[in-house]
Amino acid sequence: MSDFDLLVWFYAMRVKLGFAFFAIAAFGIALAALIFLAYKAGRWFQERIWGEHDWGDDDA
Repeated sequence: MSDFDLLVWFYAMRVKLGFAFFAIAAFGIALAALIFLAYKAGRWFQERIWGEHDWGDDDA
């Protein structure tokens, strides 16, 4: 492998790792948003079924 080929290979690996990191980060953000929306939808349906509730402590 010549020095130029090695340089091109390292640059290509850097670009691939950058895209992989971006894809993993985007997937993580999308997953967090999906979990948050599922939580909010669950609370909304819970209030629709059982009515308004104060979801805090019942000890007060």
